[in-house]
Amino acid sequence: MADEKPKKKWECSKCCKRGPPQPVEKTGDPIISQIGDFKTYQFWYCMLIFLCKFGTGWHTLAHIFLAAPTKYTCKTENVTNACSSACKEPSFDKSVFESTIITEWNLTCKKTSLASLSQSIVMIGIMFGSMVFGMISDRWGRRPAFLGCCFMQLITGLIVCVSPYFWFYCIFRFLVAFATGGTMTTSFVLIMEIIGPKKRELIAILYQLPFNVGHASLAVFAYFIRTWRWFQFSVTIFSVVFFLYICLVPESPRWLFITGRLDKSIKILEKIAKHNNVITETIRGEIEAAYKVVSSAAPVKKGTIIDLFRYPYLRLKTICMANIWLVVCMVYYGTAQYISKLGGNIFLNNLMAAALGIPGTLICVVMTKYLGRKLSMMITNAISAGGLLALACLSHADQKIQVVCATLGLFGASITFPNAYLWGGEVFPTVVRANGLGLCSMVGRGGSLIAPLICDLAFIRAWITPLIFGIFSVTGVLVSFCLPETRGVLLPATFEDSEDVGSRTSGVGRQPVEQESVASRRRHFATWLWSDAQSPLKPSWNSPSSLRDAVSQSACLDSQSVGGSRRPVANCQLQRLGGQVFNVIGTGSLSCQPYNSNSNSSHDDGGGSETHLSSKRDNRQSQELQLELELGLELGLELGLELGLELVLELWLGMPAEPIII
Repeated sequence: MADEKPKKKWECSKCCKRGPPQPVEKTGDPIISQIGDFKTYQFWYCMLIFLCKFGTGWHTLAHIFLAAPTKYTCKTENVTNACSSACKEPSFDKSVFESTIITEWNLTCKKTSLASLSQSIVMIGIMFGSMVFGMISDRWGRRPAFLGCCFMQLITGLIVCVSPYFWFYCIFRFLVAFATGGTMTTSFVLIMEIIGPKKRELIAILYQLPFNVGHASLAVFAYFIRTWRWFQFSVTIFSVVFFLYICLVPESPRWLFITGRLDKSIKILEKIAKHNNVITETIRGEIEAAYKVVSSAAPVKKGTIIDLFRYPYLRLKTICMANIWLVVCMVYYGTAQYISKLGGNIFLNNLMAAALGIPGTLICVVMTKYLGRKLSMMITNAISAGGLLALACLSHADQKIQVVCATLGLFGASITFPNAYLWGGEVFPTVVRANGLGLCSMVGRGGSLIAPLICDLAFIRAWITPLIFGIFSVTGVLVSFCLPETRGVLLPATFEDSEDVGSRTSGVGRQPVEQESVASRRRHFATWLWSDAQSPLKPSWNSPSSLRDAVSQSACLDSQSVGGSRRPVANCQLQRLGGQVFNVIGTGSLSCQPYNSNSNSSHDDGGGSETHLSSKRDNRQSQELQLELELGLELGLELGLELGLELVLELWLGMPAEPIII
């Protein structure tokens, strides 16, 4: 009809009225400022990436059924010992499994340890795969690395199905694990780089759920498929869904941005913004302006793995956190394999034990939020220790009781695992966070590497294996006392912050004001100062005296020493409403003075001082913005966790009153 109004761009149809595009809250992160913190596109993107986590659970723990315990006897006449040299014809019980790698290559008697060795080789592959594909993703992009490890997992997994020799089987299981480690790392990085800081903590924990589901579903696959070759095929063929990733998974816009590929980054950001129904017209201008700021900034100095051991308290935290990772990886993977050796119904035992990992991960979200990281870690390690030590004492009890004890130990470890990622990401300072998490991950893989060999000790005495796992769980409880609680505490950015945060913590997640470091005091003040100026709790900013009072209330006017010595604080300029400028001079104490526009360093009209102040503020902003972007690229490196909270707070320091529009 002639009178009918033309549809607007955002009105796609009568059944799909999304409304006009909405503006996005501007933050210090130029990527999240264009697409939103966590909207429709990010949700479905996470669901798509989560699919690859099922495969990581299957390939990591498929050994439970590939090398399932199988009874064997000797058919040779007048020979009762199947392991004697006189036995020429061993016979395997095929009532449960038609074939396993045990029956395929006669991995019995003196060759029993070879089966566990094959699983240790898998853990080595995961460790090196995460490192190599992590470097590839940094050099050539997230998408090529992610697609490469996904298709490598598919191809090598299918080759395992036709292994003619045991050594051939081990080589390609290593390659499958190598690709699996890459999948773990690159998928986590892809997710973390597109999600804002508000949901990173939650998504990082829920990211473990598909792994738990994959672990539990192995029992279902094995129940219906009793031949190891077809079992391996069934857990591998699911990877054909990875072909969807070619069309649906774009390159990380954050990686494209930081490497200077602005056109590609902008194109992807505009596509995401349309899906999220947010404004796209300003994306190009803001991204180009942000890149100019980043490219002009001086490079941010980063720490090395050696720096983790230079400072006393940081060294203690590094050793303790590495111990926790060693414990959780050893106990989780070791107990998961040990359950299959307890007898009874191997399918039901593994299904129940693995299925408890699903609510365990969800419980971790609640526990870490309300009880804190430290108390949660102590409780969950104590649960594992209690169950495993009880199993060691009841090694001759009924099989059902043994399974219950082992399941309790695995349940505690399933809660501990995501908490280890979360707590580890908060304990280390920003400058060495990736190095610290990488070290902890490597130590943890070492624990999972020796776990199958510890399980073999059960052939000597049944109580040895759970006793070792139980003792290590107890050490996990003890070393937790040496680590600080990080819930509700600003994350450390420098080595000095790391030495202060937690060393004198009082209560859970809270530091006394009188014991805070100068650096922490400066952050608290800047956060409080730059928040909403219209809050009824804030004084008026129209006079120097009112601002000076506000500064005094926030403990800015304080020259207390920290730990008996004064620590230097970087100079910064703070500007607020009404044109009042205060200088925070850091040489061990903080003093706040009103800026005099008629000082000798200024021109009569104040233009020189404003130019000088603007120059220093721009330089500060550019350095902090580059730090935000580089740290964003480190998200998920070696499965590390970056919550992003400290990045936002750091970007607020030295910024103008209104939020920066990049």
